[in-house]
Amino acid sequence: MKVLLATHNKHKRREIQALLKGFKDVKVLNLNDLKTQMPTIVEDGKSFRQNAVKKAVTMSKFYDGLVLADDSGLEVDALYGRPGVRSARFARAKATDDENVNKLLNLMKKVPEAKRKACFVCCIALSENGVLLGTYQGDIKGEILYETRGENGFGYDPVFIPKGYDRTFAEMDAILKNKISHRAVALNKFKKAMSKIVGPEEAVQQELDLDISSVKKVILKDKPKKNKVKPKTVKVKAVDVDSKQPKKKIKKVVKKIEEKKTAVKKTPVKRTKTAKKKTLVKKVLPSKETSIAKKKTAVKPSAKKVKPSAKKSLAETKKLSKTKIKSRKK
Repeated sequence: MKVLLATHNKHKRREIQALLKGFKDVKVLNLNDLKTQMPTIVEDGKSFRQNAVKKAVTMSKFYDGLVLADDSGLEVDALYGRPGVRSARFARAKATDDENVNKLLNLMKKVPEAKRKACFVCCIALSENGVLLGTYQGDIKGEILYETRGENGFGYDPVFIPKGYDRTFAEMDAILKNKISHRAVALNKFKKAMSKIVGPEEAVQQELDLDISSVKKVILKDKPKKNKVKPKTVKVKAVDVDSKQPKKKIKKVVKKIEEKKTAVKKTPVKRTKTAKKKTLVKKVLPSKETSIAKKKTAVKPSAKKVKPSAKKSLAETKKLSKTKIKSRKK
């Protein structure tokens, strides 16, 4: 089965062919492989999806079979999402990869490392006979370097480091890049739709054809054997009941029990003594209170007796003063 990739880009064709390896008898063609001339399409969409859909649907009207079209690009936060849908012609119309990369680096000369975040986006559209069958989008986040690194890949690969890695796409081999790239994410979603049309991938089909009995044998071989624990047998010596040794032991035990009983009997005697002390304390307390109350009552009447005595003394002094005054007059 042949699938037409609606692009002249050889790198994209090679990458998508590698990602669709698992499908049987699927060959990816691009526009250069066709003998008939196909119409040129102006990519004037505002999003990657619009451009991918436009290419796939238009090309499927002139090709008998499935048509696959993708639109991908780089979105840089510091440049407010540019180059975006104009990634392939960022420097100028029909610009080379080097021209586009150099323009990007020049614009980001003074941008600090913390603000050099970017994202690769890819949208794939599948169409047949002018009818859209589906769209599939993938993306991967990362950051832009200050200079190019690596010789593999194409486009902005030499200046883009994906998040979680210390190498650019251009420094990675094709196997690793095809596992993590934005196009790989989109194609993995596309594979599910492709399997309904073409059939399951070869690797998946081989797994389905496995003999279940052989799998069971492998599991039984690798299954660890359980070691049975034997119960321990304890040997007990027979004791002669008529012998003197056990009688002596019994006597010692009886003595210990009697000693414990006597110790238990002595403990309540101590408790009774403490109880008596407590009762004595209770008896003493009220006696003290009564004595204090008696003293208070004794003081009060004495204070009353003092008052009349003081009155008598005043009366006597008055009488003496009067007699003295009379004697002087005489």
